[in-house]
Amino acid sequence: MCAWLGGLALLLGLWFAWLQDAPLPVRAAQTPDLPPPPPANAWTLGAKRLLVIRVAFPDAPAPPASEADTLAMLEDVCEFYLANSYRQFSLEPVLTPVFTLPRTVQDYGNDPGQRHTLRTDAIAAALAAGFPEEAYDLDLVVNGQLFGYKGQVGGRGCWAQGLDSDAIIHELGHNLGLSHANLWIGRGDTVIGPGRMLGYGNRFDTMSLALPGTWPRRHFNAAHKSRLGWLPPEHVHSVQSSGTYRLYAFDAASLESGNHYALVLTRSDGRQYWIERRSLFTNNPSADNGALIYFGAWPESYGACPLLDMTPNSHWEDDSSDAALVLGRTFSDPEHGIHVTTLARSSMGPDWIDLRVEIGSFPSNRPPVLSLEGPTEPITPGSQIALRAVTQDPDGDPLSVSWDFGDGTLGDDRKTIQKTWPAPGDYMVRCVVTDRRGGTSCASLAVLVGQPGTLRVSGRITFQGSAVAGARVSLGPDRVTYTDADGRYTATGLAPGTYQLHPGLAWNAFSPLSRTITLTDSNVAGLDFDATWTDTPNNPPYVVTQSPSPSSLFGMPATVPLQAWVHDDGLVRRVEFTSPDGLGVYGMGNGVVAVWSNVWTDVPQGNHMIRVQAFDDDGAVGTGLPAFISVMDTAVRLDSLARDSEGVVTLVTTAPQGAVLALEASPDLAAWQTLEQRTNETSVASWQDAAAVGRQRRFYRVRVESGP
Repeated sequence: MCAWLGGLALLLGLWFAWLQDAPLPVRAAQTPDLPPPPPANAWTLGAKRLLVIRVAFPDAPAPPASEADTLAMLEDVCEFYLANSYRQFSLEPVLTPVFTLPRTVQDYGNDPGQRHTLRTDAIAAALAAGFPEEAYDLDLVVNGQLFGYKGQVGGRGCWAQGLDSDAIIHELGHNLGLSHANLWIGRGDTVIGPGRMLGYGNRFDTMSLALPGTWPRRHFNAAHKSRLGWLPPEHVHSVQSSGTYRLYAFDAASLESGNHYALVLTRSDGRQYWIERRSLFTNNPSADNGALIYFGAWPESYGACPLLDMTPNSHWEDDSSDAALVLGRTFSDPEHGIHVTTLARSSMGPDWIDLRVEIGSFPSNRPPVLSLEGPTEPITPGSQIALRAVTQDPDGDPLSVSWDFGDGTLGDDRKTIQKTWPAPGDYMVRCVVTDRRGGTSCASLAVLVGQPGTLRVSGRITFQGSAVAGARVSLGPDRVTYTDADGRYTATGLAPGTYQLHPGLAWNAFSPLSRTITLTDSNVAGLDFDATWTDTPNNPPYVVTQSPSPSSLFGMPATVPLQAWVHDDGLVRRVEFTSPDGLGVYGMGNGVVAVWSNVWTDVPQGNHMIRVQAFDDDGAVGTGLPAFISVMDTAVRLDSLARDSEGVVTLVTTAPQGAVLALEASPDLAAWQTLEQRTNETSVASWQDAAAVGRQRRFYRVRVESGP
């Protein structure tokens, strides 16, 4: 890529050659309702000279990176920008020698100007060596000590504490004027309702968090490419009427004449929706089978175009992996008369997806009717079965059907599907039918494949006695099920253990807020919820107690780490760790999704229950599962605890030789039974509880009866 002469890296013209191979396309007249493209200026189009300055410090004289590694990083960066811009923008990097700056690492860290002072000194060192700043369009200062990765927005100046290609691509994007790739979080399970932007939440875009090695497929979004002038107006279609539109994948290598690579729908209030198709996320079922929809930038978004999540709260909110509008589903904005349905995608050749857009208000529209036909008895792994959606629309509207097979795969918009599950499991098939005008119906079918040995929970959600369809029931950070048209839900494939069930549906509140259930060796039904209408959508915080783990044993003097993962669709104001035995610690803040930590010190000997509660900015309270711990004499330590397939529990402990020990068991940490007493022959002892039945919960402790 580069050759060295006199200690300087000189570009051989490779990037210029690539640029000349793809002349700039001629711009068509501006499309109505689209923001005007930026002028063809020296900032976002054409070849740019990038000055790359590696620096060291008097107290850290080692180079921050080798010449070879730096050039390899620059090759990645140049390739990204050439591909993303369809060869309309290129970088011409020039690498300086390593300069030792005049101040120490600590001096720069303490300086009020911090990274800006570091850059000023680096630019001065480069000038003294014959690299004047004005001869270059952009500059990157690489050091190995401080300030992380930063970039000026809309101007030159980029800092890198290392050679992470994805991070440097991100920061140079800021130089070009791009904001972060965010995710819209609608409160209370809404897609476009009142809410906020989650910074970095759109993981399909490099302007999100840097994910090492993912830069080849994480193109800037279509709206940002349009803003940079890389996606010209003739390739962005402004939808003015109902119809079927073919949208080509915009992360292709080149733009073909006559193809549209983004759709824009403008609402009556002037706000816009941008729709794009990506082809490089073939390992993501949602993106591979759908289209991504964004809010267009508005004044309060500071240039950001947040991604809309079509399945809100199906994962932790910073996981946008299933945000796409998948085949057979409809995105509706009834207030502004916009409905978008994905119909079909290409199977070969250029990647495209067809979308049906219905514009208008349909106040008399009635939802379709759906029933699902499939196997009602267990099937053999690997056998092919037929699944059939029996549909009817009272208004005679054309219908689309979506399929989720419960194994991470999705189906096409077809009423009859052939499906095979190669592995044993209890799979929940979910089918949704849409009339493409906002009316939907849903049905589910549990398919048992082989004998997986898992369990189910089920219940019903009603509103004043009537079924609530399409409500979400979460059982954990990434496990979710939904109610059918009759309000019933079932969660399958569950291992024995304790679960918290949290319901959610746009503009609804629920009683109770959650249910806690412990599964042992049988299914549990009747986990019902009542829904009520609310004009202030808000879900209570979702709390996962991470530390201490259930049934933890600690030696004296005990220090117990406390940690909880809290998720909320608003802001978390306070998290409390409490115990009836005197613990009372809390954290204050304005968190969104965060790990909250604290420590309980000088914990007294005995058994303790620790509870975690989170309070959000609307006053809602979420509670995590309680953690039960035992604090024992330090003379004995539990090394391991395991249960085999027959239910036999084995414990391994360490204690002084000659100590008299007693193994005790309890179902509830209240009543203890002595299982065995022995004199410790060696420091490590193995114990077994053959009386443990099935998968029932049991707590254990080893007491020191007398010392050696």
